[in-house]
Amino acid sequence: MTLYDQTVDRFENEESPDRDKWGDLSALTLSNRRSSKGILRDSGELRRSIHHKSDGNKAEVGTNLNHPKVWVMQYGAAIKPRRYPTLRIPFGKNGFVFSKGVKIPARPYIGIGKDDEEVVREALIVTVQKS
Repeated sequence: MTLYDQTVDRFENEESPDRDKWGDLSALTLSNRRSSKGILRDSGELRRSIHHKSDGNKAEVGTNLNHPKVWVMQYGAAIKPRRYPTLRIPFGKNGFVFSKGVKIPARPYIGIGKDDEEVVREALIVTVQKS
């Protein structure tokens, strides 16, 4: 469960597995938020989806969500209009902003960072010693 705890902590600390801080939210994103809970925590759906599974041979930590925003948050994305010359992005309660494209920075939350490697190593040593 160690990797799971580390992953959950990343949402609270807003940092990558290697402890790099996530990029700030844009003014447009901030204007459209439902809550002020922090980056990647607006609805809480992504954080709640993090789960873990392990047995004697492996440990897995991930999300059971399978839609584009999961990958966009992990790896970032450049979003460009496909059918029209601009994107129409909701702004405020009744407005819109038009853009030729937006860049969403990567905010990695899944992965094994340098600090995690040591924690995993220690957990494995304790497990082997108990056997």
